[in-house]
Amino acid sequence: PNNQLACHLLGFTASGNIGQGGIESYYNDQLNGTNGREYRYLNEDLSLDRTVKTPINGNNVVSTIDINIQTIAEEEAKKFEADPGAENVSVLIMDPNNGEILAMYNTHGFDPNDAYSSDTLAYQFDTNEEGDEIPADQVAATVEGLTDEQKLEALNKVWRNFCVSDAYEPGSTFKPFTISGALEENIITPETTFWCDGFQQIDTYKIKCHKTTGHGEVTAEGAMVQSCNDALMQIGAMEGPKIF
Repeated sequence: PNNQLACHLLGFTASGNIGQGGIESYYNDQLNGTNGREYRYLNEDLSLDRTVKTPINGNNVVSTIDINIQTIAEEEAKKFEADPGAENVSVLIMDPNNGEILAMYNTHGFDPNDAYSSDTLAYQFDTNEEGDEIPADQVAATVEGLTDEQKLEALNKVWRNFCVSDAYEPGSTFKPFTISGALEENIITPETTFWCDGFQQIDTYKIKCHKTTGHGEVTAEGAMVQSCNDALMQIGAMEGPKIF
């Protein structure tokens, strides 16, 4: 009833009411009840008898997802995807007191009511290998020209729950520790500025910022907000190995 809301978490059903992905798949046996059946047959007197096997309803599954937190998480993730921009944004919100998942979201969602729609595929074909944007009409033509096999492969990328199905190096989650260490040791203040030109040259390694064109001048606070790799490398160098 809520269209795309929490789509990756919920999953969807295919023909025969078979769960695909998410809660629908994992709890398919619990959610699907047992069909009833009626048998009719002629007895020895040639009168019609019938036996009814009563249907059994499936069980309800109640998640810990908070619809308000989920809605806010989705809205904010979509804003971040647009500006400053990202190929994928995933959000997982947990109650640290008991481990309950309150929200789980990945951008590039789908409507479980129409999970096979090609409308969700455009993002996979809207840039070329150099990262340049491709006109919308060309993208639409590419999607339209997909074979059934190619379409299914693209749909599987849409349905995939990044939060639980992909491994991702947790580099940026350590940035608060880098900054807090520098603040605690009075090496920087929240207003200390850094220049991000898109990379840092460390020995023979050119380590890029996720914004390869650079963030320009950022404060320590701005570096945290924008997750600036370049500024964080500079802060780490200012700390030195022992403090870091």
